[in-house]
Amino acid sequence: MLHPMQIDEKWLQREMEYWRIPGMAVVAIRAEEPDVIACLGYRDAEKKLPVTSDTQFCIASCTKAMTAALIAVLVDRGLLDYDVPVRTYIPHFHMKDPVADEQLTLRDILCHRSGIGAHDALWPGRATREELCRRIKYLQPCGGFREQALYSNLMYAMAGYVAEYVTGRPWDELMEEYLFAPLCMKRTNCLAEQITQDGNHAEPYFIEGGRAVKVPFWNVDLAGPAASVNSTIEDMAKWLRFHINRGKREGKTPLLAPQTFAQMHTPHIVYDDNAGLAEDCFPCDSYCQGWLSGIYRGHLLQKHSGKIEGYSTLQAYLPRERVGVAIMMNAHSPSTPIFYTVLYTLLDQMLGYENSHWERKFRGEEEQAPLATYGDCSMDATAGRFSAEQKGKPLGCETGQLQGIYFDPGYGEVRIYEKEGAFGELQLFYRDQELPLQHWGGSQFFLSGVKEDIWKMKVPVEFSEDGSDDGKRRITGVSIGYEPMAEDIWFRKQ
Repeated sequence: MLHPMQIDEKWLQREMEYWRIPGMAVVAIRAEEPDVIACLGYRDAEKKLPVTSDTQFCIASCTKAMTAALIAVLVDRGLLDYDVPVRTYIPHFHMKDPVADEQLTLRDILCHRSGIGAHDALWPGRATREELCRRIKYLQPCGGFREQALYSNLMYAMAGYVAEYVTGRPWDELMEEYLFAPLCMKRTNCLAEQITQDGNHAEPYFIEGGRAVKVPFWNVDLAGPAASVNSTIEDMAKWLRFHINRGKREGKTPLLAPQTFAQMHTPHIVYDDNAGLAEDCFPCDSYCQGWLSGIYRGHLLQKHSGKIEGYSTLQAYLPRERVGVAIMMNAHSPSTPIFYTVLYTLLDQMLGYENSHWERKFRGEEEQAPLATYGDCSMDATAGRFSAEQKGKPLGCETGQLQGIYFDPGYGEVRIYEKEGAFGELQLFYRDQELPLQHWGGSQFFLSGVKEDIWKMKVPVEFSEDGSDDGKRRITGVSIGYEPMAEDIWFRKQ
């Protein structure tokens, strides 16, 4: 027997205060009943502007489920096929792995079994999705084709590009026509410009030094089909209802054929969804198409989370019981403990289980979360890479020899130059970031604060040199550890 839906706002406010969350919107839904929505805190903490049910948040990787739904609509219309090789649609699409090059399909992309892995340093930036497509053939695989699930924003961007190429229209226009408009999601859109110019949008925040610090909005339009949708809690309720109603629109004809809708939600590959959860906290175990699948206390659960530079979102529903929850907040990290505290508490309430006090499972007894908690999205990719013997050793050449333009056909161009007004201090510019190039010792350097997807990374940098006929050593290239799952990327000096 399902029990009444309600959200204890005082309890939720206490959780937000513990985790230092600036603003949050939550919805609990059940088929054929009104939405239950709670909006707390601020969309702009400095101006004390409150979160409302109409406030736009970037939903980050929850976008993937929407892109998968767009592909499903185009499959139903006969424009695409899940199991036709992508090269059939885009002749210039190639992959380094010859088997994947010939056989990769949209189904492979949508369930993350392409073998490509992350390569998240490639976006965002000024490239186009066509340029990204042409670079993929130079990227090292991070695993075997169809052998394991390797999460890839890049390949989801390619799913959107396939839709663009076949229809001749931009992905964001396709999303509006085939998904948002039919579902009456009037406050949902796809571009950075649309949310930043909206009068009721949540500003993005990081928690630094124990307080919420506003950060600049990060334009991720290039990887839009993986991460750029903006929405409100009211529209997220409409989106979840579409899934609870098994591909049907409220009171209207179905948007998807039953068999196509089922494809979206059928597990295709094993996926380790620990997500920071303990084993007894119901992690999912497989990936469908833009959705993870698992079991919550004996009930089939489908979900996906999203996180990008100052925003976090979770969408989840129980298909058989036809109940769902969406949570949105304008804080980057940590999201797992508060999201699953709220999700599991609301699911238990609707399913009629006793209060399990999930907050005790995910946090301590302190007044507020320890500051160390907020480092969960930092990654040191230099760990074990640099030897103590090398530390502090002189460079072995003039810093001027390091300056110049370096190029890799997959990753594009890196520029190294002297910081203006600071003799001998080098800067490295790549994609949309200019960072200090810090010396470790000898030919080894590192970059701190490299933004890749949800991460702030410290990455290794090492210059290579070669002799010449005149006996002088010359810099020939630089290796940068942008992708921890593959060999360092070697950029040749131009």
